[in-house]
Amino acid sequence: PNPYVLVPPNQFLEVLSSDQSHAKAGDLHRIFLKPDEIAVVSVDGKATILPSEMNDKSVEKGNGVYIYRCFQFEIYGPVKKSVREEKLGSYHFFNVSVGEVGYGYTNGKLEIWRQGQHCVDNNKNEWFSGFYAINVDPVNIKDLPITSLHMITSHIDVYVSYSIKNPELAIGKFNDHKQLHDYIEQITRAEIMRLCAERPPIGYTDNDFDPRAIAKPSKTDEATGDIVDIVNASKERVNKLSHQFGIDLSEIDITRWQLDKEFVESARANALKLQNARAINEQAKMDSERKRIENEQAILALENENNMARTRMKLAAESAIQA
Repeated sequence: PNPYVLVPPNQFLEVLSSDQSHAKAGDLHRIFLKPDEIAVVSVDGKATILPSEMNDKSVEKGNGVYIYRCFQFEIYGPVKKSVREEKLGSYHFFNVSVGEVGYGYTNGKLEIWRQGQHCVDNNKNEWFSGFYAINVDPVNIKDLPITSLHMITSHIDVYVSYSIKNPELAIGKFNDHKQLHDYIEQITRAEIMRLCAERPPIGYTDNDFDPRAIAKPSKTDEATGDIVDIVNASKERVNKLSHQFGIDLSEIDITRWQLDKEFVESARANALKLQNARAINEQAKMDSERKRIENEQAILALENENNMARTRMKLAAESAIQA
């Protein structure tokens, strides 16, 4: 049934709905809040949050009903307790969800709020600035141009995932996620481009560009052109640079590597040229070795012949003496 509001001496004013949030008659105020609602009332200039354990119990009538007698009265709200963010008078209410933090400032000092419902009072120099996701979207770098050793150009796609482990450090350095995102992309680009510039393109070794080298790669080329090495080395460096700002790098992956089309088209011809050059070099080596062996054999034959001549002369001399 609908309740009656009476002002002494028992004057009937009106019939109210039981769930009407605010009813006023002169200096009489009736406030009703549902279990999932909050509000702020200002009574003679003093703000109070409803519901609150700090309330004057004389005004609380139970079942969400509050009665005030006051001419200077204001009410802000009510709003749902689950509201994402709402400002009621000098109070700022906000709910921090999983995977994020709230941040703001208290007396000029950075403040971080974890998951849950929170409230700050601007009159106490407490200010809420916004929400900051700690499980952030990955960085996708598309068509990054790189130049490897021997001036071979390629285009690659890079995937980077990361999370915020220390929001205080991250928010203190980056005002918003765009700055953070741009920083991760920038250091990833720089590191991968640096690593690629020190190596031949993927699938090739230095020997592939050296006509003097034999077809089998040398032992010093173990890591050359290895995409796994590039990923691991870049992850180590990027993680070191980002960790100082409370960021934990989860993964770096090169999802696409496309060599320059002109290089691919000329690679076959160059490979044939290199093979021919290597064949010529190998033939020259074989010819040189053959000549060395022939010279050694000729010298040996000449020495044998000289030895035999000396032997014959010695025998002839000995025979002459005996005769």
